Amino acid sequence: MVPVGNGTLLLRCYYGFNELLELGLIEKLPRIIAVQSEGCAPIYKAFKEGKSSVESVTNTGTLAEGIAIAEPMR
Repeated sequence: MVPVGNGTLLLRCYYGFNELLELGLIEKLPRIIAVQSEGCAPIYKAFKEGKSSVESVTNTGTLAEGIAIAEPMR
């Protein structure tokens, strides 16, 4: 599980595991579960709508302020 704000940590987890796979250090990619706050989830919204790009949303408030990125850059 990876907390997602801008998406950078999620991308780096994927790149890192993919590199381990290519080097033969793991046999398959693990399932990576991205987590966003219900009050600010633009990446989740784009995923659920089948979009290939992310549009900004309104941050309606969350206790998870560290990942409350309404307009993710990555």
